Amino acid sequence: MKKLLLFIFAFFTLNSAICLIPKENAILNEVGIGQSKSAKSSPEAFGEAVFNALKANDYDKMKPYLPTTKDIEYMSDFEIRNDPAMKDSKKASLLASLKKFQKSRIENSKENFDKIYAKVEEKGIIWKDITFQKSAFKQDKKKELEQGDVYIFFNYLGAEYIIEITNCMKVDRGWLIGDKMSLQ
Repeated sequence: MKKLLLFIFAFFTLNSAICLIPKENAILNEVGIGQSKSAKSSPEAFGEAVFNALKANDYDKMKPYLPTTKDIEYMSDFEIRNDPAMKDSKKASLLASLKKFQKSRIENSKENFDKIYAKVEEKGIIWKDITFQKSAFKQDKKKELEQGDVYIFFNYLGAEYIIEITNCMKVDRGWLIGDKMSLQ
């Protein structure tokens, strides 16, 4: 349970730090080839949808990828199923903690969206002139739920850039935004 709470804390703390590092430093497994473009089915489509929301500076397009109360219940149920000996008091405490993190995450998400958009512009990148290339996914093999980092590759004036979204998680309705977005 401690692992899940630590993950959830990280998952719901969107940190908009921006850094530039060479794209060669990313270790990736490309996904999406031959897969459905539904954001519910692949990190490829999820990455493209987040990219499109950022490029359009349209927070409402990103909202579907934020965790809901139902997503929190799904994560809690998953943890409970994997620990059948969990006491009822711990189950209630787990759900309450997850809901608190979800509320905090939603309250801060618009501000964080605006910060990442502005920080990309501060680097001299003009959003209207960038082109989506692909997304890639690096799975965290230590986790029981399907989760990991999603990398969004885009082109600006002939140079390739990467936006990384760390600790993304797939729940029953699809992929959700993780805890940190950065320009690499």
